[in-house]
Amino acid sequence: MVSKRCRTYHEKDETPKALLGFNDWPLTIIGIILLGFFIPVVFFQQPVAEAWRCFFKDGIFAIGFTAIFWLGNRAIILFFRKLLPDQRDLSKRLVKQTVVVVLYTFITSMILGYAEMRLSESNLTTWQHKGLPQMFVVSLASTFFVLTLYEAAYFFFKWKDSIAETERVKKERVSSELEALKNQVNPHFLFNSLNTLASIIPEDPKKAVEFVQKLSSVYRSILDLNSKQVVTLQEELDNLEKYIFLMQTRFPENLSVEIKAKAESKNCFVVPMCLQNLVENAIKHNVISKKKPLSVVIETTEEEVSVFNNLQRKITEEQSTGTGLRNIDNRCRLTFGRRIVVEETEHSFGVRLPLVKIEGA
Repeated sequence: MVSKRCRTYHEKDETPKALLGFNDWPLTIIGIILLGFFIPVVFFQQPVAEAWRCFFKDGIFAIGFTAIFWLGNRAIILFFRKLLPDQRDLSKRLVKQTVVVVLYTFITSMILGYAEMRLSESNLTTWQHKGLPQMFVVSLASTFFVLTLYEAAYFFFKWKDSIAETERVKKERVSSELEALKNQVNPHFLFNSLNTLASIIPEDPKKAVEFVQKLSSVYRSILDLNSKQVVTLQEELDNLEKYIFLMQTRFPENLSVEIKAKAESKNCFVVPMCLQNLVENAIKHNVISKKKPLSVVIETTEEEVSVFNNLQRKITEEQSTGTGLRNIDNRCRLTFGRRIVVEETEHSFGVRLPLVKIEGA
């Protein structure tokens, strides 16, 4: 039986790419070739043309020597990244890593220098006085260049990941806040609808049955709208008209809702349920009677949709907590980065909401 191992979300990713912060193989291959060519030019003042001829002739040796140092130091970096992965251990990791790198470079330089002396049949005493120190200094300089390259790349990619993670957390927080705000809408609407139904039942049971049927249709539409972060004004108005039908069942002659929406504005976007909430608030907080009918007007401009009603507050009503308006304001702020504007006079109350064009939506 073939066993299958599945990584869980809490397992550490200890692949070289994860430990180094990036896929370093292209850098490794190109870096080894370039270092193998440029070391004689930089450290031994060899003319470029001559270095090119030597590299073309004995390039395999230059690449081989450079690869031994590069890959060895790469292995040391990976080892200490696994051993001390926590950022709090950064200084400890760099100190230990540097000590091991210097030892590795010294030992490898000595071995490779001795091998080169044997192959070239140079005088051992001369090599001990000149070859080893020079080989070690050159190798150490190249090693620290490679280490700096890896550490700089690591911090750069970690910095990018940190920014991406911050943005992801921010988006998740905003999404969570929006979801919590939208979830407040359904109970609020249902509570008010049941209150309306309770007032109809004693007066006209038959109308109450029709009301329940319409309520079911409206609630189905509300659930559909509430699953979206934004909706077109046309969608919002379509649902609002169903809600108005329910309210005018209760207030057939005492409630008027006039919609003056420009055709071009109906394809713009609003937060879902905002218009219904505002009409709902107007009905909840104002007197509606034959002597004092309630009039609600909804109209649009290029950037806003407004809901205004004549102000005739209920005298016996408890002071409003403003939860409904705060809910709408928070959703507009989180979705569009814009706030609602409340306008109140002695005789009218209105709210202006952002109306947004979304390209490609």
